[in-house]
Amino acid sequence: MAEHSSVARALAALGHEARLDIYRLLVKAGLQGMTVGQISGHLELPASTLAHHLRALVDAGLVADVTDAYEQY
Repeated sequence: MAEHSSVARALAALGHEARLDIYRLLVKAGLQGMTVGQISGHLELPASTLAHHLRALVDAGLVADVTDAYEQY
């Protein structure tokens, strides 16, 4: 049953057009990923809106966020 719950969360997260656009962009980027600034530049979303959508994707287990000394990926 837990598997259905995680699948439902993932589908719900991808049910929003902006999150689906972000997810597609990150899939195209591959394992190297993209910085938050790069994503914002491609999709022209305000920083607060992008942060909200990225958090939803992370919470759904669809993407991971990585922070190094200079950038957040």
